[in-house]
Formats: sequence, C-alpha cells, structure tokens
Amino acid sequence: MNKKEIIENDFNEILNLKNSNTTEKNIFLSNIQYIKKLLNEGISFAKQVKKYNEDCGSKISESTYKNYCKEYLFEDFNVSIYKTTFNRNIKHIKAYFLLNETKIKCSELYFHLKNQGYLMTIKKNKNSFLPYLVFVKYLKEILDNKKSINLIEFDKTTIKESFSTPNPSTLTKSNYVDKKQKIDIELLDGNIDNCPLVYLKNEIIMRNNSNNAYDFNEKNYIVIPSVYKNNLIDFEFIKKSILQKEDVKNYSLIFHDNGKKDGNIYIYRLIDKELHVLKKFSSGHCMDFEIYYNNGIKKFLSIFEKKLF
Repeated sequence: MNKKEIIENDFNEILNLKNSNTTEKNIFLSNIQYIKKLLNEGISFAKQVKKYNEDCGSKISESTYKNYCKEYLFEDFNVSIYKTTFNRNIKHIKAYFLLNETKIKCSELYFHLKNQGYLMTIKKNKNSFLPYLVFVKYLKEILDNKKSINLIEFDKTTIKESFSTPNPSTLTKSNYVDKKQKIDIELLDGNIDNCPLVYLKNEIIMRNNSNNAYDFNEKNYIVIPSVYKNNLIDFEFIKKSILQKEDVKNYSLIFHDNGKKDGNIYIYRLIDKELHVLKKFSSGHCMDFEIYYNNGIKKFLSIFEKKLF
C-alpha cells in the first residue's frame, strides 16, 4: 500500500467514524420522548438499548446510550437506576411479607433488604444503596389499591440517608448534585469529559460507539497485577499507600487483577482518599483490552516498583 492509499484509507475511516457518531447522536436526540419513556419503565439498560435499537433503527452501544442519557436526560437517567433497582427486588419484598405473620414496619423491611445487599444501585458498591424515601415512594406506588398495603406500617423512622437524597420525582441536575461537583476527566485522546461526581462514583467512561465492552477511555489509571517478577503483589499494601499518599491522581481508575486468588479483575475509582468499586469481571478478559492493560501496569510500576522490590 503506497502513501496515498494509506492516507485515503486512514482518513476515510476517521470520517466514517465521525459521521457514525453524529448520526447516532441525531437519532438519539430525535427520539428523546421515547427514551424518556424507556428510562421510566424501570427495565435494565441492556433491555432499554435493545428496544431502542429495534424501534429506532439504531446500532448504539450500551455505554454510548448511558453517556447520552447522562448528558441530555440526567434526571430520567437517575430515576431509571432507582426504578430498576427497586423492581428487581419485588420478589424479595414478597418473600419478606410471606415470612412475617405480624404487621411489617417499612423501615425494618428496608434494612433487611439493605443488609442483604439487595438494594445496591451498583453491584459491589457499598455506597450506592437505594435511598430510603425513594424506596418508600416506590413501595407505596406498587401497593396502591392493593390489600397488602394494610399489612405494612410506614413508620416515621429517622434515617439519615433519606434526608440527603431527593425524591426521584423532583431530581434535577442542580439539586441532585451541586453544579460545582463536576469533575474534569482526561480522555485518552486528550479531550476532557466534564462529569458529575455522582456519575464518577458509579460509572467508567468508555469509548463511544465501540463494540468492545472493555474499550476504556480514561487516561488516568493504573493496573495492579497479581504477580510481578514471580512475586505476589500485596494489594492491601498498595491500597494503603494510595489512600495515605498522593502517588495516584484523584479520580483515577484503579484496576486490581486478583486473578491468582479469585480469577477476577476489580475496578475502583479513587475519590478523596476512598476507593469506590465500579466493576468486576473475569481476569481472562484482560486480553480484550491488552494494550490499555499493559500500559496500566507500566504506570503502576513507575510509581510503586521501588517500594515493592
């Protein structure tokens, strides 16, 4: 392939991708009302994307769909997360009713589900539970005009978190998270994505319109391997160092390959000296983002190699 052919090929790919991105956004924006309806149905994002693509003639990925929802339908995006979390727990609520012969207190039901880990809005993230007042609102909605509503007491128990998170029906960008709590995240191409803090506590920025579920797009991250030079890496030691010092930039992603122990990779985000769990998957998938993975190990070693060996 000569120079002219190389240039033609490369720039045609760039232009096609740019046009594809524009087309997907235009399709999304022209179907805003339909997407609002999907977000308020309380179904998973995977099911929303499937229905959206089928009904709107789109081929959007789940990560791009979420990013567009976050950008253009912030309030509905958060309501969708809450409703989906509640709906997948209806079977657990039913079981609790059946196992209790006396009248149920709503707060006791809530704490039972919460202590079992059922009310997490993001799996494995202990800071992402469905707020109490939101839980009460949805419970009243599903029991409206049902006889079972007489079996539960909506007690006025004071629960700290119920006063720190607004009701989904009144969510706005300004009252759900302070406008000042938006963080600039540097992407691989040098561009900046200005994200709400609440989004960063739960999500990872991915490349738009990618078919690869592991196409991470954040520049600031490290990968902690299971083993280096035949030595097992002590994650607790690294974690302690990260939290106590400023070796790793705030809001960075922390990948922990725990493959030698449980076969999984865990992704955390460092936010103000706390690690927030974002994702967990089989360590075998490191091959799906091999270059990103290996570069992350290099970043890790540049900071910690002298401390470890």
